[in-house]
Amino acid sequence: MDKKCIFEDKLCTDCGQCDDICDLDPNKFCDSCGKCIELEGDFTEIKITKIIKEEK
Repeated sequence: MDKKCIFEDKLCTDCGQCDDICDLDPNKFCDSCGKCIELEGDFTEIKITKIIKEEK
């Protein structure tokens, strides 16, 4: 099933624009506040789910 773009009435083209949306508040752009990262113990872990290479 094709994903729809959340900004325009079209199919997702994986442009990356929606990657800037806050994971906790979809009405806010990410400002790198870190609140979405769960802090437990002495170390913080970030799970990488996708690597996007820009074409030049």
